Amino acid sequence: MPAQKRILIMEKDEALRLLVETSCLINGFDAMVCDTYEKYFDCLESYKPDLIVLDYGTDANKEGFEALNNTKRYYSAADGKMPAIIFSTTILDKKSILAKGADYYLPKPYDIQALMDVIADFLKEFN
Repeated sequence: MPAQKRILIMEKDEALRLLVETSCLINGFDAMVCDTYEKYFDCLESYKPDLIVLDYGTDANKEGFEALNNTKRYYSAADGKMPAIIFSTTILDKKSILAKGADYYLPKPYDIQALMDVIADFLKEFN
């Protein structure tokens, strides 16, 4: 039996974090949630995800962009395979988000089953 694909969920909103995590588990994925950007990198290094659902953060801080840049630098320096990044946001700036290295732009609010379908498609393509 193949190992479960690991999904790292960086989402500050508790209800959405629980919904995404539960949906991942129901759909046969292993999931780890991270609730703060301060913990994100520790989660990334210890969990070694196959895919990341990364929240934009706040308009003022744009923590998601910083986390995305740090993730890219980490995998580049480690000469490792970068996991797929699904970037979730209320900011309607798809072009900039994809240009910064996200693999998929997911505007909020989104349908949870649509997210699960995108995750499954990316895991087939990237792994």
